[in-house]
Amino acid sequence: MRDAITPMNNLELQAARKLLMMDVSEAAESIGSVTPRTWQYWEAGRSTVPTDVALEIEALLEMRMARMSDIDAKLADLPQGGRLELPYHISFESYIAANPGANKKLWRIDQSIAAMYYTEGHADLI
Repeated sequence: MRDAITPMNNLELQAARKLLMMDVSEAAESIGSVTPRTWQYWEAGRSTVPTDVALEIEALLEMRMARMSDIDAKLADLPQGGRLELPYHISFESYIAANPGANKKLWRIDQSIAAMYYTEGHADLI
């Protein structure tokens, strides 16, 4: 993660959004509370990424890392080559049914994590 002095640049913003599996419209609404065009300007480098947006992205990435630490601990308890089963919810409605009270940001974080562990060969998606 970055220090508090270094601002987030446009490429870092785009990479983080994509890692969190959000499209521009979703990130603009749920993180920036701005129009998709404004978000696109930030990602294109036409406008500076606001500090509050950078802090929100950093908080989401830290939450993702914490959730991954929990999964890593479970993986460590498995025999060599063992795989976890991780839920992968195609829709937000499906995610909410399984996780009452959650929000779209948590859904995207969990989807990102499940996809990563699957593609690295550590998990099966259910």
